[in-house]
Amino acid sequence: AIGRPILGSPASVNGFDRDAVAGYLGRAYAAPRIVVAASGAVEPDALFEEASRRFGGFGAGAPGAEEPAARYVGGEKRVKRRTEQSQIVIGFPGRGAREDGNYAAHAFATAAGGGMSSRLFQEVREKRGLAYSVQAFHWTFADAGLFGFSAGAAPGDVAELARAALDTLAETARGLDEAELSRAKAQMKVALLAATESSPARADLASRQLLVHGRAIPPAEVAARIDALGVEDVRAVGAGMLSGPPSVALVGPKGDWLDAAAVAARLAGGVS
Repeated sequence: AIGRPILGSPASVNGFDRDAVAGYLGRAYAAPRIVVAASGAVEPDALFEEASRRFGGFGAGAPGAEEPAARYVGGEKRVKRRTEQSQIVIGFPGRGAREDGNYAAHAFATAAGGGMSSRLFQEVREKRGLAYSVQAFHWTFADAGLFGFSAGAAPGDVAELARAALDTLAETARGLDEAELSRAKAQMKVALLAATESSPARADLASRQLLVHGRAIPPAEVAARIDALGVEDVRAVGAGMLSGPPSVALVGPKGDWLDAAAVAARLAGGVS
């Protein structure tokens, strides 16, 4: 599940036995859950025949408990270490792949902190010199999303950096303009083209879209959805994400001021 270590915990790993593994295989590796995707010089009929031969014997799978929906709750975690810089990540609930506003969330993250021309980079690094690297992100999963920013700063600058970044995000939600959105759209479409540049990448993209949406979405359709985004739509989604409960993570020597309550208070009333 999202937020849990991929390798599991010592207790869960030590609890594995043959029956547990076989039971999982029976539930998860079943015909209705298999996607076969290919791209390039492929003969469709031959591929279908080979897939049928290889996977036709897979059963429908044993019924299992329905996976619970993702639930974002926020929180904070500090790890004190004697490092030259403190690394921080502040996150908020984003938009899932099936949710309205997913493309707008990506556009907001790109405009706010997706490159050297973004507001975060210009304000936090170029103008104030508080970080060598600072960037915003929006991670999309099937039924959940996570928006936020990450940065590294000298321990004494963490509080000022966090406040400056949060203020910049709030200002973006209030004042994003057409020129900024146009740059963000162009960046998103370039990333889309890069993601479909090679045959392996196209097959990977198609397989993920089939699993999440039930169909492969043509790049032209994705580009049209990006082009259709308006400034007010993106501002509204950005403000909605920033109004959610924060997640705060810090690794480094100190983290004065930086906690979830302080982040929420900084944004309260300033993102509408």
